[in-house]
Amino acid sequence: MKHSLPILLLLLLLPIESSFAATCEEGNLSACYNLGIDKQKAGDNTEAARLWKKACEGGHLDSCSGYGILMRAAGNKPEAERVLKKACDGSNLNGCSILGVVELEAGNKTESARVLKKACDGGFASACYNQGIYAKDAGNFAEAKPSFKKACDAGHKDACVMLEVVDAAASCEQGNMKNCFEYGAFLEKHDDKAKAKPLYKKACDGREPKGCHNLGSLETEAGNLAEAKRLYTISCNGGLALSCQNLGMLAHDAGNKAEAASFWKKACDGGNMMGCSNLGFTAAREGNKVEAKKFFQKACDGGDAGGCKNQGVLLREEGKNADAIPHFKKACDGGDNQGCAELGV
Repeated sequence: MKHSLPILLLLLLLPIESSFAATCEEGNLSACYNLGIDKQKAGDNTEAARLWKKACEGGHLDSCSGYGILMRAAGNKPEAERVLKKACDGSNLNGCSILGVVELEAGNKTESARVLKKACDGGFASACYNQGIYAKDAGNFAEAKPSFKKACDAGHKDACVMLEVVDAAASCEQGNMKNCFEYGAFLEKHDDKAKAKPLYKKACDGREPKGCHNLGSLETEAGNLAEAKRLYTISCNGGLALSCQNLGMLAHDAGNKAEAASFWKKACDGGNMMGCSNLGFTAAREGNKVEAKKFFQKACDGGDAGGCKNQGVLLREEGKNADAIPHFKKACDGGDNQGCAELGV
């Protein structure tokens, strides 16, 4: 009796996989499909492919889709196309959706559009999303929008994001400079700086300061500092405090300390806390601790973790450890590693 409970538990915990294997061998195609899922989850794509191919040949269309996906990933596109076509012809919408991608990769745009439409019309959100992506990449924003909307309405989160993107792109084409910047920022975020750059230029030429700023950042990365300075100056004068901060850094790196301080003051006055912190450094370096503490405190109060840490350092140097600790804690909480180190964390 003492051992009956563990034995019962062992019986209850027997893997379901063994029952799938047995019924698969008996010809149950759904069991083969489910066993393939288990094998794929375990990282055994070879066995998953064997099981799904077997079930697909028996007419199990979900298995055809799964097998086709594995064949595409393995680089066997002819086999992927064959089985995905079988799935799609049998109205398996996942098969149609993946087939659309395979056909486009093979250059068959007409067939890709046909099967993606079939899947999207059938309510398969990923197919609608892919329709939208291909239309957007071709510059057909009006065509992309309804596809993204349909996918978004079906719960596809990436499609909801892309819906906003194509709205911004279309609005940019109509002359909305802010949306030119927004579209460029999206492209840059997704590692397409080459396409983002002309959009930033268009926004900048249209007097959108953020466009000038981001274009300046790209020029800085490329080492074109004179052009970066020109662009940052436009956006700084347009009220973008971050650009004033960057102008200060360019001046500082060039050895123009007075010019740097002037730009940092403009940045600080405009609400850029890094500018305030840099003014604190300048004052501390010149021995003006009263002024340094004023700027570090302003930076800290504005959420700059480095400003909190630097204020803590000055307070500790004055022997005011009790006042320094909360500044180090705020710095640490804000992600400043040195602030954590000062706390012994």
